[in-house]
Amino acid sequence: MSYKGDKSVNKSMIETSGRFNVLNDELEGDAADSTGPANHAPPLPLALLQLTVHLKVATDNFEKIMEKAVKSMLDSSREVQKTLEFESHRITEFERKNLDPEKHLERLEKANQELEKRAASQDVEANLAERVAEKDNFPVVGLNEAENGKDEDCIKTVEDILSSKFRLKIKVESARRVGRK
Repeated sequence: MSYKGDKSVNKSMIETSGRFNVLNDELEGDAADSTGPANHAPPLPLALLQLTVHLKVATDNFEKIMEKAVKSMLDSSREVQKTLEFESHRITEFERKNLDPEKHLERLEKANQELEKRAASQDVEANLAERVAEKDNFPVVGLNEAENGKDEDCIKTVEDILSSKFRLKIKVESARRVGRK
């Protein structure tokens, strides 16, 4: 549709029920129909005015509800942001603290490896010392144990056997019982 001629629009306010003003647009000049005379729209019927009022009330209520919803969403968003900042700080602290134990664990593992090496070296040295010490020893087998769990003097027992059985006067430096007591 095309409009020819003057298309001015007069806006007049109609008071409805004393609460809302409703716009009543009236076309002046040539009407939507290009051939006819100027078309003056009649005032809106009462049912349309009431519908307009109800739409206005519904729109206002909807706007209030939306404002509350947006405010609630913004508040929730702020709370989430605060929680995220707190958790981020907590995670950063946790990561910082976990770096120290990892370094400490590495140091402990290195120290443990060195101790294991030293222990193995000492085992070798102890075995060597035992073999050297046993080189000058000889075993005596078949000796009776002391009666009734009395403490026995292994050195005296060996010296007595050497002097009585072999007629040797030898000073024994050490003697020990191997096996059960």
